[in-house]
Amino acid sequence: MSNNSGFTFAKEVVAFAQEDLLNDDVYFLDSYDKIYIWIGNRSNDVEKRGALKKAGEYLAAVTDGRDKDEVVITECEAGKEPPDFTVQFIQWEPEVA
Repeated sequence: MSNNSGFTFAKEVVAFAQEDLLNDDVYFLDSYDKIYIWIGNRSNDVEKRGALKKAGEYLAAVTDGRDKDEVVITECEAGKEPPDFTVQFIQWEPEVA
């Protein structure tokens, strides 16, 4: 989520790693039963204030059959990410025999 262009917008980013999160912005991570709002250390107040509303709009628009009343939206700050956020980025490699 960014407002670099003068208005606040969110766009989908696929195939990214935690290291790709830019401190100038706010990101959403949807793990189905929880939506994380990751707040970069240098994100601006407009992005921060609008993040919860945009996350709610996103959740209202998804059509994947989940019970939206059971989805938790939570914020986490860059550098203070909880383990249940960081584990979403672990890439498992299959064992080679």
